[in-house]
Amino acid sequence: MDGHNLDEAVREGNLAEVQRILASCASTKERAAALASGEHSQARYNPLTQAAMKSLPLVRVLLDAGADPNAPNPLPNITPLHMACRQGSLEQARMLLRHGARVNPATNLGGTTPLLLAVISNNTQLVRFLIEAGADVNTDGEEALPPLHSAALEANLEMVDVLLAAGANPRQISLKASYTPLIRACDAASTNYEAPNVAGVARRLLDLGVDINAQGDDGCTALLLACCHGFAEAAELLLERGANVHLLTTGGASPLQMTAQNGHLAIVRSLLQRGADVNLRDQDGTTPLIAACRNLIREDDYPQLIQELLGAGALAHFVNRRGESAVELAELVLDDADPLLARLQQTRSTDLLAD
Repeated sequence: MDGHNLDEAVREGNLAEVQRILASCASTKERAAALASGEHSQARYNPLTQAAMKSLPLVRVLLDAGADPNAPNPLPNITPLHMACRQGSLEQARMLLRHGARVNPATNLGGTTPLLLAVISNNTQLVRFLIEAGADVNTDGEEALPPLHSAALEANLEMVDVLLAAGANPRQISLKASYTPLIRACDAASTNYEAPNVAGVARRLLDLGVDINAQGDDGCTALLLACCHGFAEAAELLLERGANVHLLTTGGASPLQMTAQNGHLAIVRSLLQRGADVNLRDQDGTTPLIAACRNLIREDDYPQLIQELLGAGALAHFVNRRGESAVELAELVLDDADPLLARLQQTRSTDLLAD
């Protein structure tokens, strides 16, 4: 027999058929060939790796039949342990390690490890188990994040604490984007819009003495990302701890501009109180006022936010490289009789006279 039938039975999660096929193998060599199949699989995974996506009984049957727990798959060299951890299955991981699975294999693509996938699955018990089995808590890859970075990105304080207790480096700069765990924590909205513990994770890292003003390859700081995503508690914490409000992205965007663009009124006020430049222009020529007026079509706090910027001395006559000005953007949305539009127009006239 060939291994294709076994491959298909595992993909379908058909335990009885898997047992029947294995029992029908005429020799140890034939059984080994079936267990090593996968070249013809639609998913391009060997049977044991596919079983790890399905159920513990399938994994047990294949291991008992002699499946290699470290057998790589054609692409991207994912092992059964990777898949078990991706599923967040502590029981499967235990069984695979008992049968000799390596705890620190990495995929060919990106450098993903089982520990990283366990962190992403939010299974702290599984993460603790892997660490006790010798998993490296400070791995990194061109595409895969270090485990602590991933936990911080999910704003998972419990997971962060588990990794820190196991020796994860709170200052580790990732190969991807050159971010620190603190920067990742403040970017949590990119993966988790709830992100209730951003301030808690940031506080834990700051208490360990990490660089509050570290910048990634794109120039982003923890403060800028907290402001951009509207994490008011985290932004206030960073400001209280001395975060620099003047550090810019590589495109010249400031924390104030990103906050104004996304309509976070309370954070705008905090930044202005700490001396943020209300008229700083990015490489495109956009000011915080232009960025806010660009989004006036939204409701929420934008009108009051624009009033705050004007009250802090925002100039209204600037035009960016796209040809946008605060007044013209506001005119597209506001009624002619709107007091806010009148104030913008008056401010522009005053600015032009003074220029």
